[in-house]
Amino acid sequence: MGRESNNRRPAFGATAVRKNVFNTIQKKKVKADHESYKKAKVLKKYSKLVAEEGLMSDRVNMGKKVREDEADRDGTWKARKGEKHGKSEGARKAKPAPFKRAIEKADARKNEIATSKAEAAARLSEKAGKVKAREEKRKVHLKRTKKGQPVMKNQITSMLDKLQKDKAAAAAGEE
Repeated sequence: MGRESNNRRPAFGATAVRKNVFNTIQKKKVKADHESYKKAKVLKKYSKLVAEEGLMSDRVNMGKKVREDEADRDGTWKARKGEKHGKSEGARKAKPAPFKRAIEKADARKNEIATSKAEAAARLSEKAGKVKAREEKRKVHLKRTKKGQPVMKNQITSMLDKLQKDKAAAAAGEE
């Protein structure tokens, strides 16, 4: 029995209490933020309605702050927005393109890639044509008679072609 009395259950720690207090404070803050958000939303709607009607309201000042001498005498909302100075209501100043150089670089790179692909395709088709011609020439040279000798007509034709090529190259070199 004495042993059990020495092992008492500890009381709540200070951290547990602090956590609960912190959570309560945090919940209250979130609730207050939500309430202010709701109010701001309602005020924004109200200001838009006031603006559509063309009235001024001291309750809601959503636009730019304008001095009294700049405001129009009839006190309309549109006068505060800048119609007095000849600006249209929805007109905005044109901004320069922020990524103009990057876009131009990208376009140039795309053009380079397209030209290199076209050149590669041309080289590939040219190579394929040469391979095909070489294959045909090989087939012609491999033809044999019944006794296994090469066909003399094909041999002579290829020799004649070589001689004509050499003669054309020599004539081009002289000029």
